[in-house]
Amino acid sequence: MGYTLLLSLIEYKTLVMRGDIERANKVLPSIPKEHLNSVARFLESWGMIEDALEVATDPDYRFDLAIQLGRLEVAKSIATEVQIESKWKQLGELAMSNGRLDMAEDCLNHAMDLSELVLLYSSLGDADGISKLATLAKE
Repeated sequence: MGYTLLLSLIEYKTLVMRGDIERANKVLPSIPKEHLNSVARFLESWGMIEDALEVATDPDYRFDLAIQLGRLEVAKSIATEVQIESKWKQLGELAMSNGRLDMAEDCLNHAMDLSELVLLYSSLGDADGISKLATLAKE
């Protein structure tokens, strides 16, 4: 059984473990793109979630990292890109819990989460929103 060891990847991980982030960042461009998610998972395991978010290329993984960090705008741009209902719902609930009601409304509309929208509109006393929601529910 054969394995491929990338010298640049080993060097990068060694530098990160030694805490020499400046030199590690100089090595990073030499790592092939298909290995960047592996690098991101390594960085996440070392508690460097911000750096992992910058390196990761997989949209699902980037979304999860953005949610962990509470970076709602980044998560919203990823959700817009991938258009997955569960991501919109997760982001909407997080936005609501963080008081970002405008973003929560937008996300919950994308997710077609009518029950959460009823909660949001009734909490705000938004009669127009409830009216629009009733029309949407009938459809």
